[in-house]
Amino acid sequence: MSSKTRKYDKQFKEQAVDLYYSSSKTHMEVAKELGMPASTLGRWGKQKKKNPDNPFPGKGKLRPDDARQREIIKENNRLKRERDILKKALAIFSKGPKRSSNL
Repeated sequence: MSSKTRKYDKQFKEQAVDLYYSSSKTHMEVAKELGMPASTLGRWGKQKKKNPDNPFPGKGKLRPDDARQREIIKENNRLKRERDILKKALAIFSKGPKRSSNL
């Protein structure tokens, strides 16, 4: 048995959440009427509350603040790697040349 994940467009998501908020029904009742999982509608409602201006940015697209945060994390990781390389190089070069004790 194969399970298919249903894809919903942005307009449908917004209308479903608006219907849920404007009605006196629970999200389970609204989801059942729309023929979708209640957990999905609940998640969409949380997304809209968290970011009402752009709750559903689309597949693979990040909100500007999330994209900037991801860039900062990548840069931080790169800088840590560079720092670790420099620490190792410093340790190697600070030992100095080996001296022969056979005089």
